Amino acid sequence: MFPFSTFTPGSASGPGPGIGIGIGFGVGQPHPALLAQLEAQAGFMAQLSQRGCDLAGRLGLLHLQLARQAITDALDTAQALAACPDPYQLAPTALSRLQPAGERLRDYQHQLLVLLSEIQNQFQAQLARPATGLLQPPGPAGAPH
Repeated sequence: MFPFSTFTPGSASGPGPGIGIGIGFGVGQPHPALLAQLEAQAGFMAQLSQRGCDLAGRLGLLHLQLARQAITDALDTAQALAACPDPYQLAPTALSRLQPAGERLRDYQHQLLVLLSEIQNQFQAQLARPATGLLQPPGPAGAPH
């Protein structure tokens, strides 16, 4: 017979149903200060994750916009080259298409730098904000921390 065969929920020989997420000791509820601290940490991580996901989505859209524009430019350039009646006009036609593509690439780089600086500023602001409820040792109810 297994040693846990006599286990009953809520008994002193094992964890009971009031333990929550495994942070309590014995039977009963965890300390309210500990729950508050865990909730504050979970909220902080949720906000940080949400902002990270939002900014990653914006970064992906920026990359997608650049890829679409590059494909459009390549198709337009290919059509212009195919429409050239004189083979000596191929090089000037191709070179005339480089300047607008370069301007769009500079615009992409500018938008990328703006987005990356925004990401950096938001994460630094999030990490530097006062962590209310975080890292405060649990004390008796009503006692100053």
